[in-house]
Amino acid sequence: MVVQNTTVSHVSPSISYIPGMLWFEGIPADDPDLSYYDTQSYHATNGTMGAASVSFHWDGLGEVWVFGGWRERLGSYNVTLDGATTEVNGFQGGADNFDAVLFHGIGLLPGKHQIELVNTGNDTQHSVLDINHITFQSSLGDPSIIDDTDSRCMWSGEWVPNNVSRTTWDSLGQMWMNFSALGSNFGDPLVL
Repeated sequence: MVVQNTTVSHVSPSISYIPGMLWFEGIPADDPDLSYYDTQSYHATNGTMGAASVSFHWDGLGEVWVFGGWRERLGSYNVTLDGATTEVNGFQGGADNFDAVLFHGIGLLPGKHQIELVNTGNDTQHSVLDINHITFQSSLGDPSIIDDTDSRCMWSGEWVPNNVSRTTWDSLGQMWMNFSALGSNFGDPLVL
């Protein structure tokens, strides 16, 4: 089984910010350090305004990472992964890291998963939680090859078959195939 990493940006509609009015996107006028983020953007919430949460559902296995700013302004937050909650104290000193791993979950069995972060920081100096992206692992499944002689392959026009493929010089030559793909929410790759 081949495992792939998929990264989901903080602006993806597959990430839910609840309640939405307590979340904002970083802008240079409000955050002079915004340019230090890889994507120069993030979603953030200030815990002094209330306990806001961010959640994400996916189908995968292995590991999940939540990235954001590990900065002096970061307060405490809770992370719930598949029902198990971890309390994180937030920034404890040192240099700011604008692409930090805020949470890393391991040992996930294949299947559907949910992660939720809740900003519990209400100290005015340490109350901002920002999210930049989430990366998760999923299986690519077993690769399969569909040969040109497969009944799902349909041909029109003049084609010259050999023992491994077909070739056409006919400008009206066409090949088509109907298929359906089953995979994660983000789909499995298809290589032609």
